[in-house]
Amino acid sequence: MTSSNLPPKAKPGSQQPTSANGNSAGKQARTRPTANPNILTKYVSGKRKSSYWDPLYSESFRGIDRAFDWDISNVTGISYSECTAERLSIFVNKKKLTRWSAKGFSFENCDFRGNFISVDLSFNSCQFLECDLGSATWKGVKFSNCKFSRVSLSLATFEQCQFIDCIWSEIGVSGTETKFFDSMISNPWEFVMSAYTNMDAGVLLQKGPTSPAHQRMRLEETKVKMARAVLSNNERNADDNVYYQAVKTYLTQSLISRRESAKFVLRSKDHPPTKESKAKPLKKVSSLWKVLQASLELSILKISGAVNEWGYSLARPALVGLMMIALFAVIYKQAGVTCDAPDVIGACTWKLAFMTSFDVSLLVGYTKHAAEKTLWIPQVIYGINAIFGLWWYAIFVPTVINRISRVR
Repeated sequence: MTSSNLPPKAKPGSQQPTSANGNSAGKQARTRPTANPNILTKYVSGKRKSSYWDPLYSESFRGIDRAFDWDISNVTGISYSECTAERLSIFVNKKKLTRWSAKGFSFENCDFRGNFISVDLSFNSCQFLECDLGSATWKGVKFSNCKFSRVSLSLATFEQCQFIDCIWSEIGVSGTETKFFDSMISNPWEFVMSAYTNMDAGVLLQKGPTSPAHQRMRLEETKVKMARAVLSNNERNADDNVYYQAVKTYLTQSLISRRESAKFVLRSKDHPPTKESKAKPLKKVSSLWKVLQASLELSILKISGAVNEWGYSLARPALVGLMMIALFAVIYKQAGVTCDAPDVIGACTWKLAFMTSFDVSLLVGYTKHAAEKTLWIPQVIYGINAIFGLWWYAIFVPTVINRISRVR
């Protein structure tokens, strides 16, 4: 529950207070609507009224009717207020401040407007609930441990801003109109995955020739664009851990988007026709293949990324390699694959088993062990070992080279 900056309402039957010139306050408010600078003529932005895909869209929104003066000394939060850069500049100049910061403050159903570029701004552990941060330019602003829920970032521009350990939920973004320049988001996966679009079939049918499946496909495409923008910014401005999280987000989301586009074509007959949904049977077969291909590629990518933490870790793939060699050594020992006589398992030694696993895993002795006369069971085991070794080699060696020689 946030505090209000509205004046108290007069009780029924009570006399209106008079001003210095003898006029009643009520009469003055009718003749001079801006007598109280913190009271606005109620309005509803076009984004809240007509942008049905945005999290702020609501047909019953009561409207913004207050102006935030940026004085937080006696309140813990505001609601239904317009927060402008112009009023912020007036406040800091009046108080002779060099920066404005808030901690544990709540903004609910607020619209931020203007260019927040001339004042050093920071928000720590603040809440932004159903707020519009679009239609604004933010420069050098720091958001730490803030919660963003059903917030719209469409049309917003962030330059040299930081979002550190923020919580994201149902965020409205635009792949082309939400812009980041030299900014950093410390949890890119959570940010991109929180992207929102309206999938209410009733609203979509009423507002446009679209469907939930089409909206979902468009949302995944938007997520790819945002992931690419975040990756580009984090590459220059974030530490290695955050950068590799952005790599994970972009690579994973690219495949998710590709799979969702193919799924949409397969389901297109159940939805209103669009350019994307006019697919012939042959195209549907192709789409089915793309779904399977993207799903398989996504699975391989997730497992491979987990091995080296998407490029961040050298120790993890090294340990995985050692575990792989040990595992196949056990298999060779127990199965008697490396015995001189296949029927005499006792002839095998752990030393020989580990040597064989090492040779095959690193692909340096596969042909020495897998000959034409080798029985088919050892051949299969050698082949599986070689495939896993090749997969591990393809992850470990590029990770080492990348960590040593890559200049960011």
